[in-house]
Amino acid sequence: MWLNFEGSPYAGALGEVALGDSQPSHAERRRNHELRQLLDELMTVARTLTRKHSLMTQEELASAGERIGWLAEEIYRAAIEPGTLLPDRR
Repeated sequence: MWLNFEGSPYAGALGEVALGDSQPSHAERRRNHELRQLLDELMTVARTLTRKHSLMTQEELASAGERIGWLAEEIYRAAIEPGTLLPDRR
């Protein structure tokens, strides 16, 4: 299966990517702990939003959105330049 990024801001950099290409090996998971932790946190925030968004205040939703933005930046950085994380902006 292929992901098509045509029309997205990532189209030039990613084009089409095979889903199998993005599956990390067990060795990579052990080497890049920062990336694994960031991805786990992103999934936690996303799951919390999915379950509780209707109960959250606008401030809580905005805070979660900011956290997701920060995590996305850090995930990109950890994937490209491991070991260069920014200070946490919780």
